[in-house]
Amino acid sequence: MRGIAASSAVLFAALAFAAPAGAAGPGELEFSARFDAGAGPYAAGSTPFVTVRGAGGKVVAQRRVGAGGTVISLPRGTYRVTAYWRPCEGGCDPDDLPLDHCARRVSIHTAGRGASERVVAAAVFRGGEACRMSVNSDWPPPVVVRAGRRTLNANRGPYCRPSPETCTPLPSQPSTKRRLPVRAGTVVNIDFGVPTRRLLLDGICGSGRLRYSDAGRRWSFTVPRATTSSMRTCHDIKLTVTYAGPGVRRGVRAVFGFDLRRAG
Repeated sequence: MRGIAASSAVLFAALAFAAPAGAAGPGELEFSARFDAGAGPYAAGSTPFVTVRGAGGKVVAQRRVGAGGTVISLPRGTYRVTAYWRPCEGGCDPDDLPLDHCARRVSIHTAGRGASERVVAAAVFRGGEACRMSVNSDWPPPVVVRAGRRTLNANRGPYCRPSPETCTPLPSQPSTKRRLPVRAGTVVNIDFGVPTRRLLLDGICGSGRLRYSDAGRRWSFTVPRATTSSMRTCHDIKLTVTYAGPGVRRGVRAVFGFDLRRAG
């Protein structure tokens, strides 16, 4: 275990080694589509489709989408997901133009130990208008914070894919309604579930040391006395984490938050 002593209000540590390589399974795109009957009539046989294009515009998947949706396995990468529909009355003619299409860019991250990303995309067709597509992801995995026998899941805030922009926690979020009871000297353990490369902890008062284990999957810090004596201003903790490991693009970051309270 290693750590870096920090000045007041911020603890920062970076792993001096690369996370060990491991098998990275594919991620999943779960796609569904529906027609909004209230926005306009659709003829019997109207059928939605989805096309997934990878780098250079190459088509890597093209599916007819049934009532139960479709699941597409995808390796790590960035894709353009396009939804559209065809009349398909009496059969789907390849010459039929795709109608009411919409598209979103989707990135898939994968990591070892079963942490591959699952992206859920849903398109809604609205009678002659371009469809609307929502995209949600289960990446990054939940972060579990523990002090003694008490645990909570940290709230997820901004998620920053690799870019020059900073990944900065907002003043009001992320946070959590539940608070971990602590005293001076309490060890707080943070489990990210996947390898991480760097961790910035903001909101603590006093100097301290971050420690990591298991290739950065788990971190811990000891609550300084200055934090418990100034709990009114030193309870709102923000974690900015940089992920590592096989299948994760360098620079992927996320912000999580949790609160502390004085025990007793």
